[in-house]
Amino acid sequence: MIRLIMSFFLLLGTVLLSFSIDDMLVLQVDRLNVNENRYTFYILHTGQSGKYMYVNYSIYKAGKLLTDRIKVIDLEEEKVIYEDEGKNIYSPKLEDRFLIYDVEDTVLKVVDLETGKKRNILLNTHFFSKWMLVPFKKKILVFKDNGLDVYKVSGDKLVSFRYPEGLVKPWSDAVFVAEDKVLYNGYNEKNFRCLIFNFETGETATIDYDMYQQYIIPHCNIHARRERILSKFPIPVVMYKIKNDGHILGFMDSKGQVTSFEKLKVPGGLFWVEDEREDRLILNFNGSNVWVVDRKGNKILELPSSTSSVRFSKDGGIMVTIEGIGEGKKDKFVCYDSEGNKVFEKVVEQFVEHPSISKEIDGHVLLDGMSSLAKLSLKNGDIEGLYIFPIEHGVSFAGFYKGKVYGLRISPSYRNPYTLDLLSFPISSPGWLDVSMDLDPTTGNPFEVYNDMDVKVTLKFNTSILEKMGIDLSVDKGHLSLKEKGETWGLDTYLWHTPVDETKVKMTTSSGPLSKEFYINVKKLENPIVIESIEETMSSSSKEPWIFYVKGKIKNESNISFENLNWNVQSENSEILRSSFPSRMGENCEANFEVKMKFDTSNVEAVWNGYSLKARLKISLNYEKGHLEKVVEKAFEVKPVYSLTVKFRDRKTQKYIKPDPDEFFVYDKNGVEIKNITKIVEGNAIKIEGIARGFAELPLVLKLKYLRSQKTVKLTKQNPSYTMDVDFTSSIHVLVQEGGKPKKGITIHLTKVGEEKKDWYRTTGSDGTCVFDDLEKGHYKITFSKTKYLPEEKEVHLEIGDTKEVSFDVKPYRAILVYIESYYANAWSDRLNVKFKGARNLIKVSDSIYIIPENAQEIYFNMLYKVGYPEGVISQIFSEKSYDAVTEVSKEGNEVVAHLSKYQGKNIVTFKESDIYKLCENVEEKLGDSINVSEIAKPTKFIIEAMAKAGDSEKNKKITIWIFPSNWVGYEKEAKQVVLLYPLKGNIDALDYGEYARNYLKEVGDNLTTLAFNKIVWYGMEALEIFDDRAGWKDSPFKSFIENKIKDFVKKKLFKALKKFAGELVEDVVDEYLDIFDTLKNARDWAQRVYKVVGEGVALVYSGPLLSNMAEKHKIFNDVVNIEKVLKEKLSILISKVEENDPEGVREVMEDIRTLAIGNNPGSENPDDHKIDYQAYDLGEHPGYNLAFLCAAELNNIKKWKKNDYPPYFGDETISYNVENKVNASHEAMKIYEPIFKNLIMLSIPFVYASSVK
Repeated sequence: MIRLIMSFFLLLGTVLLSFSIDDMLVLQVDRLNVNENRYTFYILHTGQSGKYMYVNYSIYKAGKLLTDRIKVIDLEEEKVIYEDEGKNIYSPKLEDRFLIYDVEDTVLKVVDLETGKKRNILLNTHFFSKWMLVPFKKKILVFKDNGLDVYKVSGDKLVSFRYPEGLVKPWSDAVFVAEDKVLYNGYNEKNFRCLIFNFETGETATIDYDMYQQYIIPHCNIHARRERILSKFPIPVVMYKIKNDGHILGFMDSKGQVTSFEKLKVPGGLFWVEDEREDRLILNFNGSNVWVVDRKGNKILELPSSTSSVRFSKDGGIMVTIEGIGEGKKDKFVCYDSEGNKVFEKVVEQFVEHPSISKEIDGHVLLDGMSSLAKLSLKNGDIEGLYIFPIEHGVSFAGFYKGKVYGLRISPSYRNPYTLDLLSFPISSPGWLDVSMDLDPTTGNPFEVYNDMDVKVTLKFNTSILEKMGIDLSVDKGHLSLKEKGETWGLDTYLWHTPVDETKVKMTTSSGPLSKEFYINVKKLENPIVIESIEETMSSSSKEPWIFYVKGKIKNESNISFENLNWNVQSENSEILRSSFPSRMGENCEANFEVKMKFDTSNVEAVWNGYSLKARLKISLNYEKGHLEKVVEKAFEVKPVYSLTVKFRDRKTQKYIKPDPDEFFVYDKNGVEIKNITKIVEGNAIKIEGIARGFAELPLVLKLKYLRSQKTVKLTKQNPSYTMDVDFTSSIHVLVQEGGKPKKGITIHLTKVGEEKKDWYRTTGSDGTCVFDDLEKGHYKITFSKTKYLPEEKEVHLEIGDTKEVSFDVKPYRAILVYIESYYANAWSDRLNVKFKGARNLIKVSDSIYIIPENAQEIYFNMLYKVGYPEGVISQIFSEKSYDAVTEVSKEGNEVVAHLSKYQGKNIVTFKESDIYKLCENVEEKLGDSINVSEIAKPTKFIIEAMAKAGDSEKNKKITIWIFPSNWVGYEKEAKQVVLLYPLKGNIDALDYGEYARNYLKEVGDNLTTLAFNKIVWYGMEALEIFDDRAGWKDSPFKSFIENKIKDFVKKKLFKALKKFAGELVEDVVDEYLDIFDTLKNARDWAQRVYKVVGEGVALVYSGPLLSNMAEKHKIFNDVVNIEKVLKEKLSILISKVEENDPEGVREVMEDIRTLAIGNNPGSENPDDHKIDYQAYDLGEHPGYNLAFLCAAELNNIKKWKKNDYPPYFGDETISYNVENKVNASHEAMKIYEPIFKNLIMLSIPFVYASSVK
C-alpha cells in the first residue's frame, strides 16, 4: 500500500498538509542494531521481473566487508519471499519467476520463486565471465575451459558441448553472445582467432587474423551493468589495422564475415553496447564518445564524452543525459527522434543532480539524481513530477510496478536501528514539497494567530535541490515581507501582518513545479450581531400554493452601531419572492426580518406514497467587526390522491381469476418499482390506493406486472379501471449434464405428487434440455434413470404462472467387477479350465495392470461360466449367470488375496452386466465379495486363487493382477515399469553381487557362491513372477511387446552401435546375449539358469594375476559393477515412491534408471550416443557408456578371449609370457570370469526391460 503525503488533520477548523518520508515505507528490507559498531549498506545491484524485485547489497563493518546479501521482494504482496547471505554474491538476474546468481565464482544458484525449488550449478573455469543469461532464448550458458553447458532458466540442464580441440584458446574475458552463438576472441598455435560457437547445435566457425589486423568484439560495461549480449546479427566489431594505425567500425554476420566501413573511424578499440533496438545500436567508445549507428553502417548521431546515460525510447527515439562538466556547463536531458534530430533540450540540474535515466513510463522518463527523482514528458520536456528526498537519506530508484515507483532508502547512519528500507509512491503523483513552517507568536495552537498584528514566519527544509530551486512564500490575506534570507538550508524568515478580521488564511510555499499550502486561523472577538429567534409558516391562502414565510428577530449585543448593513440571502429548492432586513442596527437594539418563498418542485424525486419537499434558506451578513450566518430548512408533505383498479383474466379461457396481490407489482415509466402503496383484493380485481399526484399534469404513465404478464397504462382521469390477460399455467425446464456437458437423449419422468396418474415423459435434446408446459399449481417429482448411471430424483413446487428450472448432473455408477470365467477345455471333453477375463470399469493399462477411475467405490470379485460351451465358442457372450458362492477377500501384507471356489449347477443366480451399475440390497449376492477402493492407497498386487469343479473335473488356478489408485491416470508407462521392478523389493541386495565378485576376482578365493549366489537366486525368482504364466501371461500382448521391443533394440540398435565401437562382432554373440535375456522369461527354476563358477581354482598359475588385474583395472567390468550399485540405490528410492503412492516421484527416478540402463538415445547406431553423464551419478569425471552397451561389449570381448585373443591385463610380472601362454591363460580365466559376468548381465535384465516400456 502507498502511504504518502496526503495525511490530513483537523485542528480548530484548520486543515494542515503534512509530509514524512516514513509515510512511504513499504517494507523494512534489513536492519542492524548499531550500538558501538559502525555499519554501512552498499547496494550492489537491483533488478526486476514482473512482480519480483531483487536487492543485492553488501554490509560493511568498520570499513571492512562483513557479508553480502540478496533478497527478493514480491511487489504484489510487498514482502520478502527469498533471501541468501554469504561473501561474494555476484551478478544476480531475474528471468520470469527464476532468480539466478553466483556465489564466490564457484556455484551458480537458480531459485524458483513460486515453488521454492533450488538448484546449484558448479562453476569451474578460468573465464572472467563464468556464466551468462540469454533472456530472449530463456537459457543459461555456463562456460567451461573446454566447453559449454546449456541450461534452461529453471536450472534444468539441456546439453553439454565440448569445443573441438586445437581450434582456439580463449582469452579469459573475451566472451560475447548474439542470437544463438557465443563468440570467443583467442588464439591457436599460429594465429589470433575468433571462435563462433552455436550453443544450440554445437556447430563452430572460426576467423583467423594476424597481429596486423584484429577484430575487437564489444566489451562489458561494468558500470552500466550491460552484459556482452545482443539479440541478433550482425554485431558491431572494431577492425584494428596496425599498419594503418587506425580503428574502423564494422559489422560481423553469424558466419564470421565482416563488413567494414572505412568512413567510420572510431576513437579506439575498447567499446561496449549501451542499448539495442531493432537494427540500431548505441555504442560507447570507452567513455570518450557515444555513437548511435544502424547495422547498415550509418552513423545516426554522435554524442559528447560528457554523456552520462543514453537509451532508446519505446517509440525509437534517443534519450540522453549530459553532465555539466566545466564552468558554465549544466546538467541536461536531451531527446532526439529516431533519425537523430533533436526534439528538445531541458536543463535539469536544478531538479536532479548528476542525472541518469532510470525508467521510461507511459510517455515519460524518470531521471535519477543524488537525492531526487524527476518525471519528464518525452513530448516537450516538461517536469510533471518531482520527488525530492531529505539529504540525510540515501534513496535510489529500484523498480516500477502497477503504477508505483519503488526506491531503496538507507537510513541516516546515526539512527539505531540502521535500516535498509523499500519505499514507494504513485507515479501519478506530481511530487511533494518537504517544507515545514513555524509561526511566532501564536494563540497556543501552532497554526492559529491573532488578527491585526505582526507574526514571524520561518521556513525549514533540508535538501540542496530546494536550495538551488529556491522557495517562495505567498499569503492570500494580510501583508507579507521578507525579513531575512537564511545563510544555510531552511532558515528563510518572513514578517506577516495578519488580517484585521477573523478568518482562515492560506499560505502557499512553492519551488519550481511544487507547492504546499498551510492554513492558518486568524482569531478575533465573537460576532456581536445575532439572530435571536426564527419561525417558518405555510401560506393559508389557496391562491398561494407552495408559498411559505420565514420570520424572526435580529439583535445587536454590542454597544456599537452598525450602518449600511448588506444582508445576503440564498435559497435551495425554492425561489425567494421577497425579503426584508434592517439596514441599520443601533446599540443593543432588536429588529424584525421576513422572507417570502416558494417551493421549487421541478427537480424533486418522486416517492409514490407521498412527497416530502424541503427548501433551504441561507442568511448571511458581513460587517466591519464581524460576520453572521444562519441556515433555515422547511419541509412540506404532499399526500397521495391517485388510485386505480385492475381485473385479471386467463388468456386461454377468458375467465376472470382471483389474483394473488403478492404477485402484482407497479412500476413507473422508467421501470422503477413503486413501493409502499396499498393493494386491496376485491373479487377478481386488485385496487391500488396511495399514489401521490405528480408535479406534472395528467396523463401519468405506469407499468403493471402480474406473474409473467405486463401492461402499460396512462392515467387520464381519477380512479380508472383496467383488465390484464395473464397466463395462469406453469412450466418446468429440465437440464441434464454429464461432467458439465449437455446430455442428449435422456428420458425424464414427471409425476404430480398425490396424483401419480398425472405423469409425463420428455426426452432431452442436443442442448440437454426438455420442457414440461401447461402445468397447474402443485407439487411435482422429476425422476432421472438410465442404465449404468446412478438414479436421481428431485421435487419442485409450482405456483400459478411459475417457471422452475431443474438440473441433473448425472454420474455413472462406478462399481468395478473383476471376474474369472470357467469353461470346458474343448467340445469333446468335460474337463474344466479357468481363465481371467478382465475387469469392468477399471482403466486397462495392460492384460494384468489396471487403474481405478475416479468416483469408484467397490471392487467385486466373481466367477462366471459358460453353460456347455468350450472355449472359443460364442466367446464374446457375457455370461448371464454367476455362481452364488461368496468370495473370500483378505489383505495379506501388501497384497490382496481373493479365494474363489465355485461348483457347477449349485445356487446359480441370474446376473446381467447392467447389475454392476445398480445399487440394490442384494448387490453382494449377485456380484460377489468386495473390497472398498479406499483400502487401495497405493499400487497393490491382487492374487486371485480360483477353483472350478464339475463332477470329477476340477481346475485350480492362481492369477495375479495389479491395481493402481486413480492418481496414476496419465502415468500408465510408469505403472508398467512398477510391475516389472517393484517385485524385486525384498531382494535388492542381489545388486551387491558385482562387489562380491570383484573382491573374489582380486584373490580368486572360494567364498563367492556362499556370499552372493543365494542373493542373485532369490532376486531372479522374484523377477520371474512378472513373466510367469499367470493371468494369461503366456499369450500376453504386453509380454510379446516387451520381447519384441528387446529383440529389436538388441539386434537393430545396440549391436549395430557396438559393431562400430568394437570393429567386429564375434559369431553368435547376439544370439547368446538374447539367450541370457530368455532366462528371465522362460526359466521355471531360476537357480538352474544362474551361472555358477564351478572351477574355483585355475589350471594355469598365471591365470590368477590376469583375473586380479582385470578386477583392478578392467574399466568395463568396474563400470558395470558400479552402475549396478547405483541402480540398487535408485531401485530402493523407486520402491519407497511406490509405497508413498507418488507416481511423479516414480517418473523422476525411472528417468535415472532408464539413463543408466539403456541411455538417453537407445535407438541410435552411433556408439557415442550411448554415452551418459557419469559425473551426475558419481561414476567418474568423464562420460561413459550405459549398462546395456557395456554388457553387450563385454560379452563380445569374452567370446573373443575364449578363442585366439586375450585381455591386455597380464601385468609386468607376466611380461615374458608368449602369445600362446597368454591365450591359454585367458581360456582358463574365462572359466571363472564368464559365468560371473553373465550373472551381472542377468541382474541388468529387469532394468533394461523396464526402461524399454512405452
